[in-house]
Amino acid sequence: MIPDIPKYMIVIDEIEKIIKTQEVNTLIPSERNLSLSLDISRMTVRKAIDILVNQGKLYRVNNVGTFISEQKLYKVFNTLMGFTDEVLSTGGTVQNEVLLFEKIQANEWISAKLNIEENDFVYKLIRLRKKDQVPLTIQESYLPSSLIPLTKKIVENSIYHYITNTLNYQIISSIEEIKAILITGEYAKLLEMKDGEPTIKTEQISYLENGKIFEYTISYKNQNKYELVVQAMNVRKSL
Repeated sequence: MIPDIPKYMIVIDEIEKIIKTQEVNTLIPSERNLSLSLDISRMTVRKAIDILVNQGKLYRVNNVGTFISEQKLYKVFNTLMGFTDEVLSTGGTVQNEVLLFEKIQANEWISAKLNIEENDFVYKLIRLRKKDQVPLTIQESYLPSSLIPLTKKIVENSIYHYITNTLNYQIISSIEEIKAILITGEYAKLLEMKDGEPTIKTEQISYLENGKIFEYTISYKNQNKYELVVQAMNVRKSL
C-alpha cells in the first residue's frame, strides 16, 4: 500500500512548479490563496513556505509577500557529475567562455598531479562557466594530451560528455579538496564579485575506470551563486 503524501509536500510541489515557470523576484500566491486553491490549511501552507525559504528558494518581504529567490547551483559531494550536467539537472542552460587553451609541457608540479613524466605534453585550459549567462565558476584544468586529445571546439562544450560519448571512457571517481579563500584581481571581476570577497576554491583529480588520471582542475566558485552540499554516511556496522 502506497502511503499518503504529507500535505505540506503537496504544497511544496505546487510552489516548485511556480518557481520553475516564473522569473526571479516574482511574487507567489499568498498563503490564503494557496490554502483555498489546494484545500489545505494555512498552517500547512506556511510550513511548506518556511521549508522553501530555509532552502533559499523563496524569500519574504514584510507586509508584502513571498517572492522567488535567485536559484543557486548545488553541488552534492556524493555524486560525480560535470558542470554541464549539474546545470542541466536544474533546467538551466550552459555557456562556456574559453579564456585559455594551449598545449604545454608539464612541470614538476603538474606531472605529479597527473602521475605522468615531467615534460610530457598536457592541455592547459581556463574556462569561465556560466548558467543562464550568470558566471558561476572559473576552472583551470590540465589534461594529458596523449590520453585526452582536445580541440578548441571540444573545450567550448562538455569535456566529460566528449570523454564518455566519443572516447568511450568511463569516468569512475574523483578526489576533491575544498578551501575557503579571498578572491582578487581578474578572477573576481570575471565572477562579478568584489575584490577580496570570500569564496570557494576546489582542487579535483579525476580518474578513469582503468585507474589513469585524466584531469586535474582548480575551480574558483562564486559563493553567492553556488552551494556545496556534503553527504556523509555512517559506515560502521550495527552491533
